[in-house]
Amino acid sequence: MFNYIMSLVVPGLVILAVSACLVAKKNGFELFTKGSKEGISLFLEIFPTMIAMLTAVATLRASGLIEDFALLLSRVFSFKKEWLEIFPLAIFRPISGTASTGIVSDICRVNGADSNVCRMASSLVGCTDTTVYVLSLYFGSIGITKWRHALKAGIVADIIGMSLAITLSLMIFGL
Repeated sequence: MFNYIMSLVVPGLVILAVSACLVAKKNGFELFTKGSKEGISLFLEIFPTMIAMLTAVATLRASGLIEDFALLLSRVFSFKKEWLEIFPLAIFRPISGTASTGIVSDICRVNGADSNVCRMASSLVGCTDTTVYVLSLYFGSIGITKWRHALKAGIVADIIGMSLAITLSLMIFGL
């Protein structure tokens, strides 16, 4: 039933847009091409920021620095094995949604989709946002260069979200 409804959404939106243009007596094709041009110019503004961010994340992940740091922390603090698997996710989540999705996928593939560590990783992703990515992309695209206060607020919100995700996972799933 859901698939049937969803197959009607896109054609319905097209019909709605064409109808709105006819009622408002606007040239729909001209508006469409104008919007496409604006979309391309926005893409060209955002693209360098995206490439820089994805390159930095790929370099950090490929270097193994995050895993080495997690291992160092595990020697200083006595973490469970599950916590070591969550640590790279906690580092990459504020930076990149793609990297964090890949980490969650790896965690769930290795430990099983119903494992407690997979549940904790999924909770952590659901309780946080890609703060650095959002700030660099959106602020960079409109020319805002002074975003240190927004970064601080976003990181604090991420830390609170991660803490709540871990605490609730411990309470609910009993890790």
